[in-house]
Amino acid sequence: MEADSRGYSFDRSKIGPLRAIAGIGATSGQLRYEWQHLMRKLRARSPSLYRRWRGVAAPESHPLFRIERGAVAAWERKA
Repeated sequence: MEADSRGYSFDRSKIGPLRAIAGIGATSGQLRYEWQHLMRKLRARSPSLYRRWRGVAAPESHPLFRIERGAVAAWERKA
């Protein structure tokens, strides 16, 4: 383990077994909205990162998310 290689000492009995978990539902509209929001921030705060990512129309989501077709979430404050 990385902790061992760094010389950390901890109680391994406190670490539970790995288990499968249900994915988190999200919509394609929400993912698109979040990406556009991030790109607006990058354009203003980090132009070099913005230029690096601006060609990506829609990023892949993390495997934890289950992306389904749909609009932006109703609770989202739209900018």
